[in-house]
Amino acid sequence: PPVNTQSLKEIDLQEILKNPQLRHDILFDPQLQFRPNLDGDRGRRKKLMVDKYWLEIQGEFCSLINDPKSFKLVKLPKLFTTLKDILISLLPEKDRNLVNQVLDKELLIQQLRNNCLDFISLSNWLANVFKNHCAPMRDTWVDEMTLKFLEAETDHSIPKLVDGLRMVFAILEAMKLDIANHQIRTLRPVLVETSLEFEKDYYNQLISVNKIDIKDSLEWFKSSYKKYASSPEITSISKVENLKSKVGIDLKRVCISAILNLLSCRNMTSEFPLTLSFDNSRLALLRAEIRQLVCLQICLYIFRQLVLTHSDKKYRGKLLTTESLKSIKNEILAIITDDNGYVKWTRNIPSISLYLAKKVISNPEENSSKKSNIIATPPESLTNLVHSWLLKQTQPKSKVYGLMESKIISELNTLKNNCNKLDGARNVSGENNLSNHSFGEELMSLSSRLYTLSVFHWNVFGSYYAD
Repeated sequence: PPVNTQSLKEIDLQEILKNPQLRHDILFDPQLQFRPNLDGDRGRRKKLMVDKYWLEIQGEFCSLINDPKSFKLVKLPKLFTTLKDILISLLPEKDRNLVNQVLDKELLIQQLRNNCLDFISLSNWLANVFKNHCAPMRDTWVDEMTLKFLEAETDHSIPKLVDGLRMVFAILEAMKLDIANHQIRTLRPVLVETSLEFEKDYYNQLISVNKIDIKDSLEWFKSSYKKYASSPEITSISKVENLKSKVGIDLKRVCISAILNLLSCRNMTSEFPLTLSFDNSRLALLRAEIRQLVCLQICLYIFRQLVLTHSDKKYRGKLLTTESLKSIKNEILAIITDDNGYVKWTRNIPSISLYLAKKVISNPEENSSKKSNIIATPPESLTNLVHSWLLKQTQPKSKVYGLMESKIISELNTLKNNCNKLDGARNVSGENNLSNHSFGEELMSLSSRLYTLSVFHWNVFGSYYAD
């Protein structure tokens, strides 16, 4: 079956403790949990394989009915064996003898061939086991499982019988996931505390036996160091006194700046350094968030310009209040985010353009007082202007995009170099405001996650980079 002892072994406690990617991820996700992976192409392929398996089980049941004595069973014996093995692995030792008795494969197959296997009794026994050992939140699911077996018996339905068996294995998987997630929650403080030592040891071993080659990563850091050392910030520092004592701090800052520069869409890197392989998905997410901030800044910039040139003078102030701009930002985010939570900018430029054009010519007093639900249709020329401008400027290679991205990366650079990151974040919307609308909260969140990732990375690989 798709759910089996081997597939569930991946979330055994011993596997968790020696899984370097998982132990790394726990650092960055306090709510990390195991769940069935049905996302993306891999998830769709998995679902197709699962559906195929249960159709084959249905086919064996049908063939067995037609020829109960001589039909050679292939999958059903393994199904019963797997069911027994999973239960034995999940239940306390005192319950295992009963599991062996109830799920005796030879007896069950014999009963199947003689058409006397009582699936109702079997499902009730399983329901009792599940309710005694599963989390209470699974009880409704267990009741649905027993009802499915009852319906199968009443309707003489093989498809419903197979659905019942499928639910049994789904509940077993959920049971294992619940146990693993409980262990993760319990062990998280210890795993976090030992994470640095574990990961340094893991990479030191791989490097020492030439399992991985970090030469390209070292070149990446060396290149970043040269760029950092020639920056105005460093060249202006006096090199006379205490320079030697600052080398370690400088190299750490180099590391953080180098990782930050990987997040540019304008100068997008084709792949991240090997030493950051455990952080690939996090870096991609951070880069997408920076892109989102840049595009939002671009949208608010064109809106402000249009308000100053196209809106009624008496409404301009209200259209450009912090509350109004925050509302516009949220509306744009709603436009670009689909039902699955995926964000698409280019595809939604027409909708954003129409929304901004309408907002520019709207009467904020009417909208706020809800006197009118009718928003005037903007001139086509205005909508087209916004559309063509956004279509061009939201591309990473445009000059405006480059300017906005550079400013945001500069803001993040300032934040991560500030010893007190919270005070730095509070200043984001003050000194370096990009559009008279605060993105301080978003920048603070980005900076905090980037800082945590970068400092841990430096602590693991700093000695290699320093050498």
